[in-house]
Amino acid sequence: MYILAGEEELKSQLERLLKKRDLRFKTIDDFEPSKINNFIENSNITINGIVLLFSKSMDLKKNLNKINLINKDVPIILVSDLKKELDKEKIDEKIDIFIEPKKSVEESILKEIENLEFKKNTHKLIDIITDEEGKVSIFIHNNPDPDAIASAMAFEKICESMGLESTTYYGGLIGHPENEVFLENTGFKMKNIEEDEVDEIINNSGIIVFLDFAEASINNIVPEEVLPDIIIDHHYTNRNINKGQYSEIRTDIGATSTILTRHLQNLNVKIDPLLASALLYGIKVDTNDYTKNISTSDFKVISYLTALADKELLDIFESPPMKSETLSALGRAINNRDFDSGVLTAFAGFITYKDDIPQIAEILMSERDVMSVLVFGILEEKIHMSARSKDLKINIGKKMKESFSDIGSAGGHRHSAGGEVPLDAFESKEKAKIDITRRFKEEVIKR
Repeated sequence: MYILAGEEELKSQLERLLKKRDLRFKTIDDFEPSKINNFIENSNITINGIVLLFSKSMDLKKNLNKINLINKDVPIILVSDLKKELDKEKIDEKIDIFIEPKKSVEESILKEIENLEFKKNTHKLIDIITDEEGKVSIFIHNNPDPDAIASAMAFEKICESMGLESTTYYGGLIGHPENEVFLENTGFKMKNIEEDEVDEIINNSGIIVFLDFAEASINNIVPEEVLPDIIIDHHYTNRNINKGQYSEIRTDIGATSTILTRHLQNLNVKIDPLLASALLYGIKVDTNDYTKNISTSDFKVISYLTALADKELLDIFESPPMKSETLSALGRAINNRDFDSGVLTAFAGFITYKDDIPQIAEILMSERDVMSVLVFGILEEKIHMSARSKDLKINIGKKMKESFSDIGSAGGHRHSAGGEVPLDAFESKEKAKIDITRRFKEEVIKR
């Protein structure tokens, strides 16, 4: 929680921004240090910072002496253009962050608050990792993509810096050429496991970590009843999930790699060119070349990692060959596509690799007049789906959930989403093709 005190106009502006970010705050009407200190001492809630908003000369001068009386254990952010006055009064040591009230003072405050939030989360994360004994087991989703793999690389780096043993596990296959090339060139070692191996791994672990997913058993090999110690993810979910000791689900951020990079920065852990390249590429893939579901935090991390990354390695990541099976699936999808009112659906038939489906969806989105795409194919008695949209009037993740949650699982972001439906939910392959197309079109076309 944050405590706000000072000028009314700035307070109300900041309140609106904090509400948008779902950050808790308490507003103090009159700036009295005793009120602030009493609230801090008597509250059961952690106070993350005090924001003092004094952009006017008279208001600041009137309250300079009061600032010294505030509880010294809580960070103070001061909005003021009177830095010289503060130097003169020798209270610099009391103020943790200065912000000059220029055009975008609210955004500046929010930026500093976000920095404090990340630092607080990093400290909590490390406390949990170091408090527990035993091996750290990191689980990423089935058929992992570059964001999941790079995030696991970063988490193992954090464990290494703490002197802890860690291993990353995944189910399914590394089927997409892009993911194969990525894994081959990072040299990162993960363990591909079967369902009957998971219980033993869980029982022999001190800490269980979910990276790039939040729900056990949904597109991952972890049984539904497993309670993780740590969750770090960026995907939307409205389920009542078991969050464990530490849960950082940032749907406002474009990639889990961004979150892990911030933790590495806060810990001053060195990011070598290989890890920087992996994290940067993880962000690039999950934000569709830095164009979708991307935030200010992502852009800051992108700038930081770009200076460290190996440019030749990035070129290798970005130019994977396409397998013949993928080309065949693309051909079937093109032949089976259906177009109606800006919405294109395409059935790719029986596929060899699950990751072919999102790759084909990206390709078909380039067709003229197409606003939204759904591509689906059959693998191992499941229908795998991937959707894309550039229609600003809809959230394709929500539309997928509304279309298929009653017969399977689906969801995602505003512009990209995916899902799975068991094949036996339909009488036949042909009925499945007709019903999936109908469900998607009915939800998307009605908007």
